[in-house]
Amino acid sequence: MSARAADGTGTMQFYKQGDTNKAAVNQLLPGGKYMVELAGGSQQLVFFSSASPGVQVESPKYPDCKYADDNHDGSGPFTVVLPATWTSTDKLTVTLAYATGYQAVGVLTQTVPQPPPTPPTPPTSASPTAPTASPPSAPPTPAPAANQVSVKDLVTTYDVKGDDITFTVKAPGKRWISWGVNTSPKMVGSDVVVCGLDLKVTKYMLMDKNPPTQGTDVTGQKASCTYDGTGTTLEYTRSLKADGAGVDISLTGGTLLVGAYGNVGDPFKYHGANKGSVSFTGKAEKKKPGAAFWAHVAFMGLSWGSLLPFGVSWIRFQRMNDKKMGGKPIWFYVHENCQYLGWLFQIVGFVCAIVGISQEGGVHFGSGNAAHKIVGLVAVVLGTLQPVNAFFRPHPHPDIGAGRGCSDARIRWEYIHKGSGYMATLLGGVNVFLGLALTVENYVVSFVGLAGFFTGVLSIIWLYILFKQITVGYQDPRPVANKLAD
Repeated sequence: MSARAADGTGTMQFYKQGDTNKAAVNQLLPGGKYMVELAGGSQQLVFFSSASPGVQVESPKYPDCKYADDNHDGSGPFTVVLPATWTSTDKLTVTLAYATGYQAVGVLTQTVPQPPPTPPTPPTSASPTAPTASPPSAPPTPAPAANQVSVKDLVTTYDVKGDDITFTVKAPGKRWISWGVNTSPKMVGSDVVVCGLDLKVTKYMLMDKNPPTQGTDVTGQKASCTYDGTGTTLEYTRSLKADGAGVDISLTGGTLLVGAYGNVGDPFKYHGANKGSVSFTGKAEKKKPGAAFWAHVAFMGLSWGSLLPFGVSWIRFQRMNDKKMGGKPIWFYVHENCQYLGWLFQIVGFVCAIVGISQEGGVHFGSGNAAHKIVGLVAVVLGTLQPVNAFFRPHPHPDIGAGRGCSDARIRWEYIHKGSGYMATLLGGVNVFLGLALTVENYVVSFVGLAGFFTGVLSIIWLYILFKQITVGYQDPRPVANKLAD
């Protein structure tokens, strides 16, 4: 068991105390005494340090020094005494140095396996009958598996030992990773470390939604970031009790794990939808939306989820209704008012979405929820233009009842108005369902319930349209020769 010294002049080597042949050992056992020295080096060892609890070191020059974490001055080799409680998960970290300037030249970190089970002793018997074999010894109890949780593409294991916790976070591809803790499922207020594309690890306390700039480089200080050609791994050890203004960790509740990551090859910037939070039990935590997102769902649900599709279905299937309302045909009166009110609500809902994303520090129409954003933008643009082209519509000829029908300009306008209206209504309805999927994935039940209500209303309207189209079809009182194709 050895490790090459930093300057390449020799290796650190363990062998049993009293072994004059200095045969290297490959396994350290509980309660064992071992010698450690620099084999093949050009100078003597004068410095020894052990950072492993319970390990005693005997220095040739100062034999009374037998405490862990002490530095030991002498001419080497040194004696290492392992405690009887040594287990397969303990680590022994040794630093040896040369005399010149007390400069450390090598570090050896060795995870010691448990001793193999003692083979059973064959039974002895004086009788000629076959002896009964002793039952085999039970295999050693393996160390418990580390706990594992996931946040989107981040797969994380954590292991608690004493007052420290070690996180190992893996992500596919080479990308930056942010991992930490908070008392809420938000990034603001989180105590995190970031593994950058340069494989440096920086510690931040996130106080706002802007990209952090004032961080502490902790690379090598119980933190590492590596890329093996297929994935990025962040490993970080910290105390359960935070240093300074950080966030304390409670394994029994009150502390959430928060993570985020960039796309493969992207520099450190806004993560979009590549984020999430989870409890130590692996339960994903849902966000509570702000007032702007509540208003967004309410107004968009009232517009694209109810008023606008209802107004379209009404004028399509009520043209034969000769009742009047407000001095106008009822089919036109209802359609006009539903569309104007729905048009106003979708504008308000669109503004609320912009405000909500700004409050969360997001990027408008950027990464994250791109389908919902783009489809919604197209639907809003088409829907906003509908009252404009309705205002400039050519009026039908006054003798339409005599069979003349609409002018060619009127027919062309109807194709534009109806075509863009149908397309906007279809895209708006699709976006309502996309929005519901986002709420189910990320938000609390009450918010999902509101989105689900309007999705249900929209589903009923669409089923009504489908039923009427199949059973009745599009109705138009004008002469057949002048109707628009369905």
